[in-house]
Amino acid sequence: MAGGYGAWGGRPDKDGSMFLGALFAQPELLDCIILNEQGSDHTTECAHLERLVGGDEWEIVTSAYELEGGSESIICAPWVPKESKHAKTATAQEDEDRQKELQAMQEKSNADTTVVLYSEKGCKGEKFILTTDVTYLCGATSLKFLISKRQITIGNSAKSMQVVGVGEVDLMSDCGAKQYWATVMPLDGCTEMYTWPATNALRIQHTSSLSVVQQPSVATSSARSVSQSEPPEDENKRKFRVVYSSESSEYHAFQTQASLYSFMDSKQGDFGGMWTRLLTSSEPDDLVDTFPTFYGKRHPYSKRYSPLNKADTTQKWYASVNAPGDDEVIVMIDPDNWLLKPIHEHVAEVTVGHAVAEAAWFSGQPQLVRELWMEF
Repeated sequence: MAGGYGAWGGRPDKDGSMFLGALFAQPELLDCIILNEQGSDHTTECAHLERLVGGDEWEIVTSAYELEGGSESIICAPWVPKESKHAKTATAQEDEDRQKELQAMQEKSNADTTVVLYSEKGCKGEKFILTTDVTYLCGATSLKFLISKRQITIGNSAKSMQVVGVGEVDLMSDCGAKQYWATVMPLDGCTEMYTWPATNALRIQHTSSLSVVQQPSVATSSARSVSQSEPPEDENKRKFRVVYSSESSEYHAFQTQASLYSFMDSKQGDFGGMWTRLLTSSEPDDLVDTFPTFYGKRHPYSKRYSPLNKADTTQKWYASVNAPGDDEVIVMIDPDNWLLKPIHEHVAEVTVGHAVAEAAWFSGQPQLVRELWMEF
């Protein structure tokens, strides 16, 4: 079957194994297949989902056992969430419909920013629309869902939220809406909410923090190529920017100083290099006037999984008015890395659609990768 949609009974090999295949014009990442066993003559108790690697080798992605004959079975790759076996195929239309509904809701209310709480994960179930800039969720001031009359508590009765419009919503840990801890933005889509860290108030911001122009540092002007806004003197040199993810703490401050020193000492700027700190923070810290920095507000998931900061702040950087140029190569390092030599030769290997990276520690261990995916 080449593209399109269809059904086929397959053909057994000499050992009696039955194979069903699909050939696509371009590589496709399939999430799930639906196996429809018809009657008692065309059934199986187990099935394997395989993919072609290396041109002629088939690798098992996942396996399903104890299938029931004469019924429909959904077999999904390990990366599909357990709670939604057909997440990509079944919820794509739901996501699109929900987005249209929220946009229509926002246009009808004439609000620049609409925040909706949902009683179920995946932005499903009963809805509650925030109507005030600050929503308090403690004590007598707490709110309730209109139909079920359940008191709204983030992570318990309100399990997800979504923001549409031009602004964003800050999550506050205290009942007085003064202690910030995270932010949900329109680009986050449907966001699951948890009881920890606690959210006891919500504060709508009517402008996006990603629309704020962040001025590059002028304190490092002696190292011209470090500044965020200045390109290399030789326009024929390949521009690249060394970045790393950081938080605002004394521990990270020492790493920031060491990282910039190693960048300058290894003369990356002589070969078109620039340097930027990607900071997870609700506001500029006391180092932004000394070290070129982009700061992005914290995603609520990052408290539960701190490595998310790297991907999250990078996404917000690209989505902001401070995004790097299309002609720049981004070199992502860890905050405790130390640059010893110019890296421009490695930068030259990067092309559009082709990144260059060191092999991960689990490289060459597909079974381990599959187990990790299945577990988490």
